[in-house]
Amino acid sequence: MENVHPAFSVDCVIITFHEKKLKVLLNKFDFIDKWMLPGGWVQKDEDIDIAALRILKEIQLILKIIQGTYQK
Repeated sequence: MENVHPAFSVDCVIITFHEKKLKVLLNKFDFIDKWMLPGGWVQKDEDIDIAALRILKEIQLILKIIQGTYQK
């Protein structure tokens, strides 16, 4: 946490249209019983736009991991 700016965070709104319905990507962690937008802290000396791109790349990686291991 020492490399992040404690006063700034970025949340990303990811909207899709699937099966004739508008959907928004939300996170829900086991230890927090609330739905939230995916996001994270802005690092020190990091531009807000760059932080948003970094977070989107992290989300993309997480989704790929989930898609590779998730079975219905």
